[in-house]
Parts: sequence; structure tokens; C-alpha cells
Amino acid sequence: MKGKKGVSPLIATVLLIAFAVALGAVVMNWGKNQIQESAVGTECKDVQFAWFMRTGKPVLCYSADSLEITVQNGPLIEIEGVKMIVDGSKDIFTAESITAERIGKAEAKKIKAGYDVSKYGEPRVIKLFPKVMKNDKQVICPLEKSVVYENIPKCSE
Repeated sequence: MKGKKGVSPLIATVLLIAFAVALGAVVMNWGKNQIQESAVGTECKDVQFAWFMRTGKPVLCYSADSLEITVQNGPLIEIEGVKMIVDGSKDIFTAESITAERIGKAEAKKIKAGYDVSKYGEPRVIKLFPKVMKNDKQVICPLEKSVVYENIPKCSE
């Protein structure tokens, strides 16, 4: 065993500490990413957005220049706006915001949204996405929080 030298205890200690710090940094970074991924969409978890129903059917209809829609919100969070997508018989229509007013907790709101039937055709499907506030910005809630309706009736005049 002559001539063989080992690592001094001081260097071994420094190496072990450096390894522990590097491993800790990796674990902390991984944990941070896991928490951020699980937090995506949490701003919409309390949204209870729905059609306002009358005799078992949503209160909505269309005319030559607009859609009349009544929606309701649940009691947990205010809705700051509503995005609308309409599948017309001629083309798709998208409106980033169809209401300038927020929909309060446990509140229903009647909305008259502009829609040109001559350009987009008769509405076949309407989809509404609620928007909520997160860090002073409006965030559109995911698809599972949207409301959809087909076969929209014409408004009786």
C-alpha cells in the first residue's frame, strides 16, 4: 500500500457539501416547477358560470343584428367579462368581450351582443367563456368552464 494516497478529509468534506448543495438546488427547482404547473388555471376553479334557464331552456335568441343572451354566475367569484365564439352558417364570429360590466357573485345578467346575421349566417352554436382577474389582468377560463348551446332560436319581435 505504499505510494497510494487518498483524498484528504478536508477535500472530501468540501466535495460532499458541494454535492449536497447541487442536489438541493435540483430538488428545489423541480419542486418549484411542479407547484407552478399545478397552479395553472386555479384562478377559474371557483367559477360557476351557466346559462340562465327558463322552463328548462337557456334564455337566448338572435335577431338580424344581435344575440340576446342571459347568463348567471355562482356565489364564489365575480366574472369580469365574457368571450363569445359563434359558429354561424357562413363563418365563425369571435368577440373578445361582450359585456363591459362585471357579473357579480350569484348574479344573472342579460347581454345584447352585436352579431351580423347577413355576414356570419344564422348562429348554429354559441360558446361563452368567462373571464376572471388574475394579477390585474383578465384571464379567459378554460374550456371546461365555458357554456355551449346549439339550435339558437330567433327572437320573437
